[in-house]
Formats: sequence, C-alpha cells, structure tokens
Amino acid sequence: QKHEESATAFAQYIALDKDIKNMESLQLAYAKALGQQFFTEKKPELSLYQFQRVLKAEPEDTLANYYSAVILAQQGKVEEAAVLYEKVIEKVPGNVGARSNVALIYEQLEKEEEALSHYRKILTSKLTKDQEKEAEKKVSFLTKKINGLTTTASYSILIDNNSNLSDSATEEENSSTLTATFVYRYKYSNVLRGGVSYTPSYSTYTIGQFDFYNQTVNPFITYVKSKNTIGLSYRYSKLQGILNEININSSQSYNANWNRAIRKGRKSDLSFTFRESEAANTSRFNATTFTLGGNYNRNLGSGYSDTMGYTYSLNKNADPANRDAAYQAHSVSYKLTKWFNAKTSASLSANSRLTIYGEADRIALTKRQNLFFSISGRVNYRLNQAVRLFGNISYQFNDSNLPIFICPLRNADRTPVTAKDCRPINSVDIVGVAQSSSSLGKYKKMTVGFGMSVSF
Repeated sequence: QKHEESATAFAQYIALDKDIKNMESLQLAYAKALGQQFFTEKKPELSLYQFQRVLKAEPEDTLANYYSAVILAQQGKVEEAAVLYEKVIEKVPGNVGARSNVALIYEQLEKEEEALSHYRKILTSKLTKDQEKEAEKKVSFLTKKINGLTTTASYSILIDNNSNLSDSATEEENSSTLTATFVYRYKYSNVLRGGVSYTPSYSTYTIGQFDFYNQTVNPFITYVKSKNTIGLSYRYSKLQGILNEININSSQSYNANWNRAIRKGRKSDLSFTFRESEAANTSRFNATTFTLGGNYNRNLGSGYSDTMGYTYSLNKNADPANRDAAYQAHSVSYKLTKWFNAKTSASLSANSRLTIYGEADRIALTKRQNLFFSISGRVNYRLNQAVRLFGNISYQFNDSNLPIFICPLRNADRTPVTAKDCRPINSVDIVGVAQSSSSLGKYKKMTVGFGMSVSF
C-alpha cells in the first residue's frame, strides 16, 4: 500500500513540475517506487523493467541493484544476480541480506571459498540468534568441504521396464540403492589441493531377488592456476553379491583432466582415462579400456547453460577367446540445464554412441555393430542446506545387427561351441558382469527414478 501511494504521489508531482532536470530525477525515484510496488504485487517482470530503467541512468544504485538481483535469482539467472549482489555489498558492506543471498548462490555454483568468505563476514554483523546459528552452520560445513571431512547419504528407487536389455523377453525390475559418500579434502596451498573419497553402496532388486554391494575408493589431486584446472585421480571399485556371497568384479582406473575457462561464460575440458576391469570368477570378461573425451560448456543466460561433448573409447579383452567382444566407440552428447530459482534446477540430456567391434562374432561369424541413443530428464530441488530431492526419467534405444546371448568359452566335452549352447541374457548378467564390453543386442527401455540425499 505504501509503495502504491508513493508511486501515485510521484506521478502527480512529476506532472506539475516544469524543471527538466528535476523531472528526470523524480522519474528515477518514480521508477524505484513503481518497481517496489510491482515487486510487492508479485509482478517480477514489470518490477525488473523499472529497476533496469534506474540502473541504465545510475548503474551503482543500491536499491535497484538489490531488487534486480533478487528477481534475477528467482528467475534462475543466478550468475547475473551474483554480480549485482556484489555491487550492493561494495556500496553497503553491512547488507546482511545481500551477503546471505550471494553466499547461497556461490554454494550452488560450487564456489565454496567465495561463499565461506561471505558467511564469515556475516558473523561479524548484528544478527538474531537464529541468523547467527545458521551462519555458524554454513561456516562449519563449508570449512569442512574445503579442508576437512564431509559426508553425504542418499537413497534412491529405480523402476526399469527392461532390466535384461531384451528385444522380445523383457524382464521388469524395481531396485533401491542406499549410498554413503565420505570425502576428505585438504588444501595444500592456493593452487594445490587433494583428497580421497570412499563410497559404499548397497542395491536390492525386489523382483529378481538379488543384491549387490559396491565399494569405491577415489584419491585425487587438483592444481588450479589462473583459468586452468588440472586434475589427476585413481579409482578402485569392487562389486560383490551379499545374498549369494559371490565376488563379481573389480576395476581400477587412472584419470587425467584439464579444465580451462576460455572466456566469461565459456569453459572446456579434456580428459583421458585408462581402465582395467577384472571378473572374479572368470577371466573371460577381463579387459582394458582407453577413453579420450572433451566437453564445451556455455552459460547461455536467463538461467540456462549447456554442455556438448565427444568421447572416443577403445576396448581390448584380455582373453583371446573373447576377442570378438573388443570394440571401439564414438559418443556425442548434449545437456541443457535450467535454473528456475536458487533452489530448483532441471536438465535434459541426449546421448548417441556408435560401437564398432574389431572381430567377427564367433557364433554368427559377423562383426557386431551397435547404434545407441538415449534421452533423459532430471529435476533437483534443494529443500535446505542439507537435504536435496531429485527425480529422473530416461529412454534408451539400442540397434544392433546381432542378438546377444551368454555362451560358454568351451564345452565340457571339448566340442565346438554353437548357438544351441548359448542362453538368453538376464538382468543378473547385466548388473553382475563387468561392463568392459558393450556387446548388447537390439532393445529399448525406460527407467524412472527418484530419491533424496542428505549432507552432514
């Protein structure tokens, strides 16, 4: 009501004033009053238009910058909002609202050090007990995230209409996964950081009545200098069944990554990975895989960003008898992300992969060739600092010139293996076998998943 009365009064006064310079000054004040009125009436577009009028004439105006930042953040334009909040703080260092809001944005952009700096300055301000308690929690959490131990627990449910990747005899499956992630980070200097993560996860499959326990250890080190970030990491993973007490497979991989900020709103990265996988019960699926990939990321404005990528993979099987499973693959991907506000984001991804096998299939006597395509959507909602909710849906299609069966390397009576000695693949095979070879037949499937994660 007060903003509306002010706007009306300004309009009447401007109509009576004949001094041009005085009129221009009053018009800016009128635009501010209108902007505040529209903001109160929950008309963000109209409000932002008025404040942009003010900023065009007075770029450092604190009130216009603050309201514009609030509206832009609500629209998902978080990086643009952060710039305006910083202008407000530069003029009014004690503005707790601007500091709190920009710190939250930096958290979501994974700029933990910038966020921590603002939260520490907030603690030096006059705060209520609740505000002080919340700021202390933020400082403690971010300090550990930069130089200490953080823990995340998540629970997810996945509904799969074709878990065995069959074109004719599909098997539905519902699974649930409980995951814990422990990450210790250590900041050696402003440019050199390191750490190690340990991630155990337990998955149960209700229809097939089987389960899997996976453990992953991942030490890493990063070097940050100017616009460049170089990372080196090692990853060891072991998968085993609990109910059947069977070790399934293990793998280890070595990764090198180079990320560079090309210019404002543009980033690129290159990565190289060497992976060795080993099946516990048979050497048939032991393999090595070389992967070289690159991505290009753009900030498109208005809360949108996208990433385009290409990956080349070369797989070699250790067992000569299984050399027809070795392949090389070319993948292209595209991901579009939208921030709707400071808490909610969504992404849409598409991926296509051409897999060409080096040797003819020993049963079909023909080289296998696969063309894979997938499209998926994901939504994230941050309930508060600790709790995040997520949901996803995915559609996959794989076209192959050959079917897929599980065949023995050799028969017990030493007779040659033929098609009659093979059996159709099932869902346990898909999960349990080391995914060193993507020799899959024609299929299509859809999955729907949802869950939550909690950070400590």
